Amino acid sequence: MAKSSNTNLRKAEGAKKDEFYTQLSDIEKELRHYKEHFKGKTVFCNCDDPRISNFFHYFSYNFENLGLKRLITTCYKNQERDLFSENKSEKAIWLEYTGDKNGDRVPNPEKIGINYLEGDGDFRSQESIDLLKQADIVVTNPPFSLFREYVAQLIEYDKKFIIIGNLNAITYKEIFSLIKSDKLWLGASLDGRNIWFRIPDEYEKYHKIEDGVKYAFVASTVWFTNLDYKKRHDDLILYKSYKDNEDDYPKYDHYNAINVNKTKDIPLDYNGLIGVPITFLNKYNPDQFEIVDGLNRYSILEGPTDETRGKYLAQVNEIKISEVANGYFNDNEEGVVGFGGKLNIRPKYQREFVYKDKQRDSVIETVQKNFPLNVMYWVKNEDDTYEVLDGQQRTISICEYVSGSFSLNSMYFHNLTDVEQKQILDYKLMVYFCEGNDKEKLDWFKTINIAGEKLTNQELRNAIYTGTWLTEAKKYFSKTGCPAYNIGSDFMTGSAIRQDYLETVISWISKDNIEQYMAENQHKPNASELWLYFTSLLNWIKVVFPKYRKEMKGINYGFLYNNYKDQNFDAKKLEEEITTLMQDEDVTKKSGIYEYVLTRNEKYLSIRAFTDKQKREAFERQKGICVKCDVEFEINEMEADHITPWHEGGKTIEENCQMLCKDDNRRKSGK
Repeated sequence: MAKSSNTNLRKAEGAKKDEFYTQLSDIEKELRHYKEHFKGKTVFCNCDDPRISNFFHYFSYNFENLGLKRLITTCYKNQERDLFSENKSEKAIWLEYTGDKNGDRVPNPEKIGINYLEGDGDFRSQESIDLLKQADIVVTNPPFSLFREYVAQLIEYDKKFIIIGNLNAITYKEIFSLIKSDKLWLGASLDGRNIWFRIPDEYEKYHKIEDGVKYAFVASTVWFTNLDYKKRHDDLILYKSYKDNEDDYPKYDHYNAINVNKTKDIPLDYNGLIGVPITFLNKYNPDQFEIVDGLNRYSILEGPTDETRGKYLAQVNEIKISEVANGYFNDNEEGVVGFGGKLNIRPKYQREFVYKDKQRDSVIETVQKNFPLNVMYWVKNEDDTYEVLDGQQRTISICEYVSGSFSLNSMYFHNLTDVEQKQILDYKLMVYFCEGNDKEKLDWFKTINIAGEKLTNQELRNAIYTGTWLTEAKKYFSKTGCPAYNIGSDFMTGSAIRQDYLETVISWISKDNIEQYMAENQHKPNASELWLYFTSLLNWIKVVFPKYRKEMKGINYGFLYNNYKDQNFDAKKLEEEITTLMQDEDVTKKSGIYEYVLTRNEKYLSIRAFTDKQKREAFERQKGICVKCDVEFEINEMEADHITPWHEGGKTIEENCQMLCKDDNRRKSGK
């Protein structure tokens, strides 16, 4: 990444980093579907510097081919810095292009001349609105953070448009209402995939550089338009049948519709209401389907049991960050609360905060840009309090930033301007409210593990077997810098905070019956048995294997301790054998040496296998005849074997290789 500077950071205070220059190839793929709409029309690109905009490039180089009347472009000029242009001009610009004048068929804005605006060129300014009124079609990549305002302006002035946005903008009630009323739909070429955008040179964060140009990868990008195109009326070919498959299409309890999880599964013989995912809009044909209701009002959850699957509707709510952060309190032991003390952000069944700094910062950047965050789920309790079911990591990230616990680009929340602070505090989180008893809450918690940091198996077990015992066990094994990490990290792998330590030790003491052990101990007052087992195991390791090597990390010590703790071993002799085996080239898995010296099972060592060349030489030497049964075989019907076994000093070399038929070799090795 590029180096930061105080100057750049100070400049960043004055504007959101919302300038993403669309690649020409993406513009071409989309606009080829609308050629008949442009003849005799005035096109307005009101978020584009003509000197670097590929929208201007496309329309100016295709001006005569499309039969355009006029092309108008404007460029926003922030008062603090030059956002869209690569020159040192201190004014926003606009340009009017009416076609090739000198016959060279190569448009050049410098030849035409650049007009300067009195203001900053913001699309909301009166100057820009006056130009908008002259346009027939608007085509551009507007700031994602102002998408709602931008679309509202286009609708207000009754303009046709083709613009780029984020797929999740569909969930904005203002946008969905336009889709529902057939006043806006998705474009032809993008289906919500991730695409590359060029970004300004001064941006410090980027994903790649090609030919000295910085690019950023933007997720879930689509075109929005109100211009019709042929592909929009292609029928979605359906293959599935509702008849005789009714169980695959459960109905909702409180809404007379069936649920379909994937667009391709829509039944061809069902004419009633159907709940579909938002990705359906990529295939939506208004001649074939009618959008009637649902989006941004209800969430359809996949139930945890056969009885509830597909039958639960949870109402969506928009809640400001200022409300969620009100009364925020984070105590590592006592819990995490917010929403004026009414929201339990980390219930007992939830995991620890596991976001890394980069993930945490990404949440704040998303909010600052006004991009939509994934929906969150809260459980509504009978006493009108709430618990975070899904979205804990994002909620804590937001509240910690607002409370001043960390900075982003060296700027704490309190360093931001009043306008910037208000933008964050007014940001609306989309939250679905779910209701249910304790068991239903846990079932939903497991089911809704659908995004972000996936829950580990042990985190899911913790959700099920929450109680006093688990609370105590987590103090030993699950916290940052916990006692288990302090004394056992040389021998353990994984992350304590992601429950790897806890899972490993429970699997050892229970001989892999983790769920049974947790169920039996769920309501015990302490976890002293588990802690005593772990400390005893570590002491035993240090007695039997007093010399530490890095290969000792991650061994299944539970198996060794459970089976051999009562045997007497000569630690000195074991160390001598370990040293010899560490130097043995035929031993390919050095960590398995510790298990081998106690069990004498060679499988732990992964003894080096014979090469294909060695096998072929032995096969030719034997003329394809098995030395055990004296029958001739093809080479693929035989396996290599040590003449002198490895444990008797035999090496994995050509002279010690013989070929046996598969049956004889497996009988010999006991497979």
